[in-house]
Parts: sequence; C-alpha cells; structure tokens
Amino acid sequence: MKVYQGSLCRNRQGPCSCPVLWKRMAGISVLILAVIAIGCSNDCICNCGSDSGDGNGNGNGDDTSTVIRHVEDFLPQDAGGFTRDGDPSIATTASELQDIINGGYEIYDNHNFQEFVEQKYKGPLDGGEKTLTVWIFELATVEDAQELYDDPEIDIGNCEELGGIGDQERLCRGLNSLLIQVQRDQYWIKLSIDSSSQDARTLLELFGTHIDLEIRS
Repeated sequence: MKVYQGSLCRNRQGPCSCPVLWKRMAGISVLILAVIAIGCSNDCICNCGSDSGDGNGNGNGDDTSTVIRHVEDFLPQDAGGFTRDGDPSIATTASELQDIINGGYEIYDNHNFQEFVEQKYKGPLDGGEKTLTVWIFELATVEDAQELYDDPEIDIGNCEELGGIGDQERLCRGLNSLLIQVQRDQYWIKLSIDSSSQDARTLLELFGTHIDLEIRS
C-alpha cells in the first residue's frame, strides 16, 4: 500500500471517516486517531479536521487526510480500446497468491511480496480480440523490488532493456506474445499480451506508462 496526504480517505470499501481527538500538551496539538468508525477499516487512516474545527473534518481550519492506496488503485479502467475483463484478483498472502497464479508463486513470496493484483483486459487488435494481462506486486522494500527484477528466475529470455518506464524496464518476446517487466520504487509490474505486433508493444507501453504515473502521483 502507498500512503498519501490528501483530502479524501478511502479503504477498499470506499470513502470513510474516522473520529479524532485533539489534546493540548505543552502548546502542541497531538492528534490521537481512533480508526473505529463504521466503514473505516484498518486499511484507512484519516487525519480529519483541525483544532480550529469540530474535530471531525468539518472545521474552518486545515482539513487533511492520510490516504492509503492499494495496488489495484493503480490499474486503468480502460486504455487503447481495451476494457476490463472481470474484476481484479487480489492477494495479500502466499496461499491467496498461489490460488491466482498457480506455479511459480514462491519466487514472489521469497522476495517479500505484500500485495498483488491481476487484471485482464480484452480488446480489438491485429484483426481479432486479444487479452492483455496486468500483474502488479508491491514488495516490502525498494531493494526487494530491485532484486526481484534482477532475479534470473523471472528472465524468460529474448529480452532487451528499455528504460522508458519506471526505474527499470525490459521487453521480452515470445513466439506470439510480448511482455514488459517494470520496477518502480517498491513495485514490480508485468504486462503481457497474446500478440507480438508493434501495435501490441505500443499498447503494453501505454498501460505501463499509465500505471507508472499512478504510482508516482
């Protein structure tokens, strides 16, 4: 998850508000958070309101909130004529990850994955319908993400380093497929499509750029 300062607090169920208590101690305002409001889970921590307001985000003072974004929040709804095919599959444990990707899940667990999302998209390409798949992993640290990117077990061969997206980027070619792997901060991203055309590459780069910008925003 990624933490932001902003005007909206959200968890996976949508917007939420959290009760707060302000105390004066030696002239310093101390905000004590109690994340117990209905609809406000532990995924969402809000700093709502100020000591010049009513303590619930309705005052005249500064209104700030801490926003936690999960990996699924970086996904585009659609791009390049491709739209979501079903709901995202999300994992936060090794067993959940195994259920989604079956073989090979151990490598990501070994690199300390924290969250994972898979989303499939379908759209017209090369005279037919194609499927584009997005994987986004959040690792525990930037170093974990860098080590995963460099791990030879995820190198499928026939790859070239690009460097246009993220901190590191490579393009890998299959017989009738393309995939792009990206590392940005503590995130590792894989985008794949069942086509090897130049248009397919352009589409992968479009999705990768969108996700990278969302992570950086």
